[in-house]
Amino acid sequence: MEIHNIEDAHSMNSFTSSRHRGFTLVELLVVTVIILIIMGLVAQLFGIPWKEEVDSVPEMFRDQAMELLQKGAIIKAATSQGVDDKTFGANLIAFKASYDLAKGLWHPNPNGGQTKVDRAIEAWDRAQKQFDRAIEAWDIVVHHLNKDQKVYEGTREWRVIASFTNNGQGVKIETEMFPKELEGMRYLWLNREMTGRLLGVASDHFKAGEKDLLRWLSGKAATVQPKSDFQRQQFLNQ
Repeated sequence: MEIHNIEDAHSMNSFTSSRHRGFTLVELLVVTVIILIIMGLVAQLFGIPWKEEVDSVPEMFRDQAMELLQKGAIIKAATSQGVDDKTFGANLIAFKASYDLAKGLWHPNPNGGQTKVDRAIEAWDRAQKQFDRAIEAWDIVVHHLNKDQKVYEGTREWRVIASFTNNGQGVKIETEMFPKELEGMRYLWLNREMTGRLLGVASDHFKAGEKDLLRWLSGKAATVQPKSDFQRQQFLNQ
């Protein structure tokens, strides 16, 4: 191509330079933003974590919570099949110890964001209420397993049984005729039938707490994987 003047030469040099200089900084930024937007949309579409989530649950609490659930599951399984008071008592002590340790280790990670912290607190509070109710029933049973004993109105056992039976629904209440010092006092029998009923209620409370806790833990950005067959199965069942 013939160049007729200096202006033509300058225009040609500018054109050639623009072809070889690549993208400007602004163009690179625009391309980067577009790529990031596309990646974000793809991540949402396929459920891929877009960024590493900060877990609101400390790792040590996770491990202790799973141990707590395992010990509770042992009690639930054993009592449904029949168990002696010595074994039941040992299992209940182990569950209580694990539960106390979990409560001591509990503190949500504030770096996880306020929403996650609020959800963590709510889930753990719900689970605790269920576990506390299960322990309340188990505590009565452990001292009266495979025994028949009268429970008098006004005692702790009476109040607990009333709370678990809708204020005594379906419970036979009798009145003492003698000895004279007990005459007129109302009582119920804490026998195999009643302990079986309490164990059923306790099991229901434990399962409700277990469900709340596992659903919450398995829904987080897990940093701790289940370490036993029991733990793996609990996660798979959710």
